Amino acid sequence: MSTEKTKNVIHIIPYGYYAYTSKLNQGLGLLIIEKHEKTVSGLKLNIGKIQKFDMSILSFETLLAYNTIEFVEKVPKEVGNEMREMYKNIV
Repeated sequence: MSTEKTKNVIHIIPYGYYAYTSKLNQGLGLLIIEKHEKTVSGLKLNIGKIQKFDMSILSFETLLAYNTIEFVEKVPKEVGNEMREMYKNIV
């Protein structure tokens, strides 16, 4: 598994898809497009729409720690490139 929770270290994978396991009214999942020193951003996948999101790494790690989201897999390169283009075009 690419997201490891060993020794309290959580690795956030660029182009990783993280599915909601609870609070499903918030969406289906999150796709990480960019990871910076203090923030992550990407696409929030909902039924019928896709939105941009930005959040602090601490907030994202909290979602992982409380099992609100879980890592599913890193998307293939072609899908990642297409999603990055979509991310750039969303206002």
